[in-house]
Parts: sequence; structure tokens; C-alpha cells
Amino acid sequence: MPDHPPPSHPPLPVIDISPFLSLATSSTPAAAASAAAIRAAFTPLSGPGFFYATGHGIPEADTDAAFAALGAFFSAPQAVKDALAAVNSPLYRGYVGAGSLAHSCAPDDKGTDGRGGGGGGEVKESMTVGMEAADARASPPSPMHGPNQWPAEADVPGFEGAVRGYVRAGLAAAA
Repeated sequence: MPDHPPPSHPPLPVIDISPFLSLATSSTPAAAASAAAIRAAFTPLSGPGFFYATGHGIPEADTDAAFAALGAFFSAPQAVKDALAAVNSPLYRGYVGAGSLAHSCAPDDKGTDGRGGGGGGEVKESMTVGMEAADARASPPSPMHGPNQWPAEADVPGFEGAVRGYVRAGLAAAA
């Protein structure tokens, strides 16, 4: 059987979403061009299904702090991460380790990777957080609003504050 290289994919598009941040610019030619680029990114079979957003208004300092905090968290001892396992949360928020089948696209529970190999599962670690009841805009809050799991300040200094700051900045940009 010939050895086929994996399919190559074009790089993700970079799309400026700043025209959508104001009603005054949301119907400009720039907004139309951004909308067309977003549609193309999500067009089945031709688009990658993702894009990099620029012009969102999230301060670079908030992004840098969040990435530094996440780097510190993922570098923490395994016991610190495991203490925040998503399976301990009713909203499945928290840590999911590499090798987990939790977010796998595996066709069966044995972890088959879809290419004939076995053992699949996640090839990355993740830390999931979401809207907390106190942050909810809806009244009453949806059942999807609830507590996040946070590492102890002594284990990952500044993590909770940096992640909360990034989430707040993202919500402000989306408002």
C-alpha cells in the first residue's frame, strides 16, 4: 500500500472583526468583506471551519496574562491538575488530560483514531471554564451558568485572576 502524506490544509484565515464592534461601522464595505471572509471560512468542504479574529478589542495584556497563567497551570504537577478533573464538575468544567476519551471524536469507546490505529483519545490537555452565575446576563441564569474549578493560589499564582480578566475582556468585546 503506498504511503500517502497527510492532506495539507491552507493556513487559517486572519479576519478583522472590528467593523462589527459598532453599529456605525457594521454596515460598511469593510464589514461586508469581513462577513464574506467569515462565511468562506465556514463553507463546507472549502473552508477550514476556523479563523483568527483580529480587531476584537481584547487588550494584549489580558491575552498575555491568560496565556502565561495557562502555561503555568499546564506546567504544574500532575496532582494539581488532576485535583481539578472536569468529571468532578456537574458542568464538566476543569482539567481534561492527554489520553482522555472525554473529548475524543473516536468512533467507538475503545479510542480508535479513525485511521485504523488504536488508543486514540485526546492528544492535548485542556482546562475548561465557563460563565458563572454571578457573571450571567440572563435573568434567571441558565442552568449552564455555574461554578468553575480553580487551582489554589499557592499552586498556580495568579491563574484565576488572569483567566477571569481574559473572560471579562472577551465578554466586553462581544457586547
